[in-house]
Amino acid sequence: MSYDYDVIVVGGRVAGSATALLLARLGYRVLIIDRSHPSKETMSTHAIMRSGVLQLKRWGLLQRILDHETPPIRHIVLGFGQQETSFDFREAFGVEALYAPRRHILDVELLAAALDAGAEFRQGYRLLNLIFAENGRVAGVHVNANGTQTELYARFVVGADGMRSRVAAAVDAPAYETHPPVSAYTYGYFAGISSGSYDAYFVPGVAAGFIPTNDGLTAVFTARANAGGLIHDDEFYQLAATASPNMAAQLQTAERMSPFYRTLGLPGFLRVPGGPGWALVGDAGFTKDPVSAHGISDALRDAELLTNALDDVLQERESEAVALTTYHLTRDRFALPLHEATRKLAYYGWDEAEASTLMRQLGRLTDEECRFLVGQLPYKSPNHVLQNLTI
Repeated sequence: MSYDYDVIVVGGRVAGSATALLLARLGYRVLIIDRSHPSKETMSTHAIMRSGVLQLKRWGLLQRILDHETPPIRHIVLGFGQQETSFDFREAFGVEALYAPRRHILDVELLAAALDAGAEFRQGYRLLNLIFAENGRVAGVHVNANGTQTELYARFVVGADGMRSRVAAAVDAPAYETHPPVSAYTYGYFAGISSGSYDAYFVPGVAAGFIPTNDGLTAVFTARANAGGLIHDDEFYQLAATASPNMAAQLQTAERMSPFYRTLGLPGFLRVPGGPGWALVGDAGFTKDPVSAHGISDALRDAELLTNALDDVLQERESEAVALTTYHLTRDRFALPLHEATRKLAYYGWDEAEASTLMRQLGRLTDEECRFLVGQLPYKSPNHVLQNLTI
């Protein structure tokens, strides 16, 4: 069969553009398709954990984010009921600060870097279905290309098209560790928040906090269990006051510069992320509640893991089955404990002590990811990893 591309990536935001960037840098013919341009805003916590900052730095992209005057976050405040802890961000793995860029900056810079590396991008392309070869292997995509239906062929199709992934649906990718949306989450952008730190407060039934971002603004969020429906405007301020007197005081003088963005949370699930001729990355393969703010970092990690797997297959170093199984199990080595900790936080059934324990657990998981990414954590074979997983 004649292929137009080595890899077609469906979805041009963080997971898709990062995967395309890494593959293009290896010399592969890569096409990214998306219905819209990533300059359009999307709901996001913005926060990038240490592991994500580490990857942006390693890929030479961190400076591109800093060029937009993205503020460094070098101080963290964690509140658990009456107990509040304030500390400076600990430098490790060459990461000196955290960052929370607006998505129209991060996503556009990732896409631009992918294009600089040689990938192609086609906007206005909507996936209609996958093309399957006679042996059942995915061989390309059938798309609506700005009103015209067309077919494009590739050795692999990567679904980076979010939790409602059309790629995942087309291959009937099995889901596991599933749970429904369990929280309500609302945020807005405010001017005049003076903390400059990443603040997160937890009291029984409520989470809230500050995330500094571009243009002197702070993303202010509140969250609770979703049994009462969406969080309305008045309740937003009530929840902030419940979470922290400091938040309430800052919001009294701050100016809201955007509408409120609201969601009843996200479902939690993992999907089998690969099969004959296809793979999933980002939310298409692993979606969780936003309360842990790990979505961007997970997408960057999995883009690198998937790139390694596809490179092994395309260079015939490994069989497709072995390489995709390694990707699956290595992803879940980190995703499963993160998924479980996030699920517990999102149910809001904890007390302050348990919330503190869960947040510390998330920090340890991030450090473990960093050790793995820099080669300090031994690689585990698929059989080794499989012994510790229940799928």
